[in-house]
Amino acid sequence: MANDFGYKVKITQLSITRSCGHKVGDEWIVSNETMFWPCPQGFCAIAFHGLYPDIRALRYGLEPPAEGDDDVMIVCCPDYGNPAKFELRRIRE
Repeated sequence: MANDFGYKVKITQLSITRSCGHKVGDEWIVSNETMFWPCPQGFCAIAFHGLYPDIRALRYGLEPPAEGDDDVMIVCCPDYGNPAKFELRRIRE
């Protein structure tokens, strides 16, 4: 359930070209404690910076139309030299 500070969002690594410390299947939770700097423990700061607008949108109620699931977004890291794909999933507790 959302509180005054929004929902939690789970980040799951779906694919990666070169390792930046992550591997496919790694997961992180963004909550009130990790929403602002520093980014979640072990998560690439460049990727977090690029995903931040989408994470905020899910935390505060956006329902993305493209994925077919109102709680999921598939997003990519902005580092074109190391393409990585992530699933952002809103956690409705």
